[in-house]
Amino acid sequence: MNNNELLSKTVSFLRLPLIIGVVLIHSRIGTSYIAEEGFPIYTTISHIISNILARVAVPCFFIFSGYFFFRNGGEFTLEAYKNKLLKRSRTVLLPYILWNMAVMAMFLLSEPFTKGLVLESRKLVSDYSLREFLQAFWNLNDGFPICYQLWFIRNLMVIMILSPLVYLALRGMKQYFILIIGALWLAGWNTKIDAINSTTLLFFSVGAYFGITKHNFVVSARRLLQPAAIIYIILCVADTYFLAESWHWYINRAAIPAGIITTIGLSALFAENNKYKVVPHLAGIGFFMYAFHGMPLTLTTKLAFRYFNPQSDMAILGLYFLCPLIVLCIGFTLYYLIARYLPRLMNLITGGR
Repeated sequence: MNNNELLSKTVSFLRLPLIIGVVLIHSRIGTSYIAEEGFPIYTTISHIISNILARVAVPCFFIFSGYFFFRNGGEFTLEAYKNKLLKRSRTVLLPYILWNMAVMAMFLLSEPFTKGLVLESRKLVSDYSLREFLQAFWNLNDGFPICYQLWFIRNLMVIMILSPLVYLALRGMKQYFILIIGALWLAGWNTKIDAINSTTLLFFSVGAYFGITKHNFVVSARRLLQPAAIIYIILCVADTYFLAESWHWYINRAAIPAGIITTIGLSALFAENNKYKVVPHLAGIGFFMYAFHGMPLTLTTKLAFRYFNPQSDMAILGLYFLCPLIVLCIGFTLYYLIARYLPRLMNLITGGR
């Protein structure tokens, strides 16, 4: 296959595994349920899966978004900018509004039966003021919309609106802009704006750089696969070994770029050798699972801990795997039912993917 086919097949394949990675990030059972120091096996395994391996998912999606926003390279005209935003109002903005409304409606309908079960500190939707109702679409829960996992979509919309500034910065400073933002990101710098953080800016800009310069990032990752994989393994081991140290966070961040290259490069290698086939509607399935999983996963985890009350390392580890598996199975079932019997609705809530 040619390079463009390799890019298309690799990105299409990765969408669903990366979404499952996002689900696994949110599956980690926090200190509100257990005291992690008492469960070393669960703590270590869940850290490797949720805090190391799965952490490449969100940066990869920002890279994909930046690349496809600027994939034609050339001059970034006002007309092109308007057309891109108009197209994404259907594929990004509309699903964002609909899913936040759906979660708000689910909370509202379930509150009489689940008070204190989903989020103990959350104010009831029925008690929202107009301001809180509007905040639910932007910044209601510590910087997140009411459908909390959609913070990525919110940030993506904002960075796309600001894309002319990203374009000018990359045109003027080229790769040096990415190096500067990358250094700040690695050091833990962030903005005070909820919808623009250093992760959003850095990895969207990385994708934009490849799009503007018309370089194929999948081919680049494939070429760097071997050294990146070696570095990634070393950093993953170091991150796990020094987990108790306060500064292990820097190792964790340093591993993410190597993990991104390894993930994309390995998928490209498999694509070259025809090790997988891209399932039709994979983008739609992935987006549906991403938008769907948040509230059901929270509810499933709380119910599991309430009724099973796990007290051993292996029991907690079992629930760590079982809860997301249940949510994924429910999500896949719902996707196929809605896609079959209400295809227009599915088209709306997945942005036509």
